Amino acid sequence: KFEPGERLLTKFGLILHGLKSIGEKERQPMQLRFDIFFERAVEFVPLDLTKLRSPLQQHWLRLKLSDSLLDLIRRLVADGSYARTCAAAEVPVPTPWPGSGWEFEGDVPWDLNLLRSGDASEVWTYQTAQGVCYALPRKDGSGAFELAGVICQSKRTGKACFWDNLARGTTARIAAPPLDVANMQTGATLAENCTNCHRGANAFLVTPGTPLSRVAHEPDVRYTPIGQASWVNPPTSRPRTGAANSCTRCHELPALSRSFCDRVLSAAAQRTMPSAAAPVGWFTPRGSFAAHVRELRESCDALPY
Repeated sequence: KFEPGERLLTKFGLILHGLKSIGEKERQPMQLRFDIFFERAVEFVPLDLTKLRSPLQQHWLRLKLSDSLLDLIRRLVADGSYARTCAAAEVPVPTPWPGSGWEFEGDVPWDLNLLRSGDASEVWTYQTAQGVCYALPRKDGSGAFELAGVICQSKRTGKACFWDNLARGTTARIAAPPLDVANMQTGATLAENCTNCHRGANAFLVTPGTPLSRVAHEPDVRYTPIGQASWVNPPTSRPRTGAANSCTRCHELPALSRSFCDRVLSAAAQRTMPSAAAPVGWFTPRGSFAAHVRELRESCDALPY
């Protein structure tokens, strides 16, 4: 008799096994949806991955799911070597938050929060001579974390590392302080690909005129993520629109992805860019950037779901 968490993990293993049997072109959009759903779903069924029982493993062998399940488990169980890899690339590895070295920069209001998760997002920074880290705890009405990621980037190398508030070795979210990267899921294990949104000149998603923009965060070279093989920072997106009337007049735009369009680009155009006081708009763009935004929306609409 298997526990609910064991049954859920087995079901995900069956789905992943099926995805591996189809062609790469057909699998990519389905894999993206699977990865996001997997990471969000498993947090609701706590499961200690360090204590998987022998009968469960034998069941997976009979179903020929062992390889697929091991892939999923590797995503969920953090590896201490990740922090060492980050440190070797001159990426700052922060102390537990809140604590020594962390500075509170202020709150990003809910209406300017691109993900619109939780209440106002707290912005904390951790700076060293090597670079800067951001922590953005987003809390629900009870004060528990809905999301609480940490991203750190080296100024000299441009390398960036990612942590999320999924507890090491389990499927549960860390809902309260402290946030210690030694106990958090890492870019080497997360199911969700952070670089679908965090792409461009630097690793951060910065809303102008908010506490996110108070700290210098541009690396000396274009950023490179430290994560899984599928984690990449794609080239710059080159607009057809004249440079004088394009968003790239002020900053780089990375190659588009479905997640970047849905979570970042459309929300920024609708609410924060070029300013929160006068956003260009996404569905009915206006002003000098309207032509470029219409071009971007057409490109986004052509991307597969």
